Amino acid sequence: MDKTQRQVNVYIYDNVNALDVSGISEAFHSAVIDGRHAYKMRYVSLNGQNVTSSCGLKLAADIALPEIANADDLLLPGGQGINHQLQQKDLIELINNWQTDRSQNRLISICSGALLLAEAGVLDGRVATTHWSRREYVQKYYRKVKWQIDKIYVADGNIYSSAGVTAGVDLALAIIKQDCGAEVALHVARELVVSIHRSGGQTQYSDILQSQYWVQNSLENLLDQLLACPAKNWTLEVMAAEVGMTSRTLSRKFNSQLKMSPISYVEKIRVKHAENLLGLGISMQKTAQQSGFGSLQRMRRGFERQIGITPAAYVEKFSQIYS
Repeated sequence: MDKTQRQVNVYIYDNVNALDVSGISEAFHSAVIDGRHAYKMRYVSLNGQNVTSSCGLKLAADIALPEIANADDLLLPGGQGINHQLQQKDLIELINNWQTDRSQNRLISICSGALLLAEAGVLDGRVATTHWSRREYVQKYYRKVKWQIDKIYVADGNIYSSAGVTAGVDLALAIIKQDCGAEVALHVARELVVSIHRSGGQTQYSDILQSQYWVQNSLENLLDQLLACPAKNWTLEVMAAEVGMTSRTLSRKFNSQLKMSPISYVEKIRVKHAENLLGLGISMQKTAQQSGFGSLQRMRRGFERQIGITPAAYVEKFSQIYS
């Protein structure tokens, strides 16, 4: 990236999701090179008036939509008000022209903001994602788009889309890494206290997250410990001792509540942890040790059982997407 700041226009509207706006904006704002912000943020509403987000937070606009000029990127967040925005012909026309007139500049959507891209026709024949709750809608009304709803973010040329909220931050980190390098992206991730890299290929709906909410109290503390210390020697006997159960009782509870054995659950957590380490660029050997597998052979078998590919294939397919 050169010394010139990249101009990012963020479109805001009534009932926009405030986190869709603030999350990715803070990530871009935190990217600094040689003491200078790498991105300049500008907030745009349809008529230049301030708007009210879906949670009631007031957002101030810098400029009206027709006045946009000399901007590198246009960012479209999602929210409850997106259906009304789909009816705004001036907005849809601008998005279509943005793609036509600025082929080197970016269109970025967060969450249901992808519907605006689809409505403008710029996603026809392209790969895109959006929030999982919009799956049936977009597949019904925008059939020319190659939807990959199971992904947290994807890029197709100069058009980027993400699943929403925290996935928008993941997408921002990938873009920052692409523009500014890994060191700047790492600084931003640390500043925001988030993982440096969740690859776009990871799924929106986490089965581990689901398990944390579904388990009963007897297993809740154990799951927290497993997530916090995946590298610990979690044998069936050690886990059973942590919750004061026999190994047979613990296995029965896991199978009843989580539909898997305790050992399988530990392996699932270790694979997720290893994915994040590989995304950070940690070596295979160190990842195997830090995630609790101990050896490359055990890690490879765990990856193949849990996600159907080897660690090397995971790195090739996902971790280098935006390198």
